[in-house]
Amino acid sequence: MNVAACVVDLAFVIDNSGSIRDNDPPGGNNWRLILEFVKSIIRELIIAPYATRIAVVDFGELARTTSGRQNVAAEPDVT
Repeated sequence: MNVAACVVDLAFVIDNSGSIRDNDPPGGNNWRLILEFVKSIIRELIIAPYATRIAVVDFGELARTTSGRQNVAAEPDVT
């Protein structure tokens, strides 16, 4: 069985605070790197109620649920 075929509930809790956004390396973008990492994982999974379900929570001053829907790969906040 490959990883994409596994049934799992997966939550990404992403730091969106100033320590991430304000401390970019020269020529880098920490927030963009984090999003690309999350997207690279999501692309390998089958997202469906019977397969993998994903939630994305980002936090800075406040925490918010970015996505908890079955078609997270199509969500503009994540992709």
